[in-house]
Amino acid sequence: MVAGSFYIPKVNDEKPLGEDASFICVKEQTIGVADGVGGWAKKGIDSGVYSRELMKTPNLQFKIMIIVLFGFVVIRDGLIVYKSEIQQSRFNCPYQLGNASSSDDPSVAEKISVPVVAGDVIVLGTDGLFGNVHDFELEMLVNSGVDSLESDVPEILAWRIALYALDNAKSTELYTPFSRECSKVGIEHHGGKYDDITVVVANIC
Repeated sequence: MVAGSFYIPKVNDEKPLGEDASFICVKEQTIGVADGVGGWAKKGIDSGVYSRELMKTPNLQFKIMIIVLFGFVVIRDGLIVYKSEIQQSRFNCPYQLGNASSSDDPSVAEKISVPVVAGDVIVLGTDGLFGNVHDFELEMLVNSGVDSLESDVPEILAWRIALYALDNAKSTELYTPFSRECSKVGIEHHGGKYDDITVVVANIC
């Protein structure tokens, strides 16, 4: 596995590092992301600090066991062959690890095994990606990258995907995945979801 990542924090002078974090461990062939929940800022807590500390902890087994992923897809021969379910307790409320009484604990984690083969591309990301980019758009972006020199440089493909997600996030007109989920719960929303965007791309060799 060869992996690369790109991160675009939303503009916030008080939190220039944003609230997402990710890691790539080449030795153990492991990748992961953590999405800090912005709502904690109302209580004076910077969830980005928590995300970054979780991602840089030296205990890899700990990270594999409890890391909270917003989502990932496996793309094979240009098509998504697997997509994880949205990890949330209710609409727009992802599972949250922490020591607050309202936090979730690692027991909510789901172990998923997905066989992969050489040539597969794994795209891992937070809701800044999956809330703004439809499956067919992600397939298009990955296919265009695989057909170019970017196939050997996953961080460039991650960068292109992240920029595409950012453009959609800033739109007030597009019908995005976030728009679709809003309509399911009776909320009218046009355009994207402006949020931190983390994209990790892994090519299976």
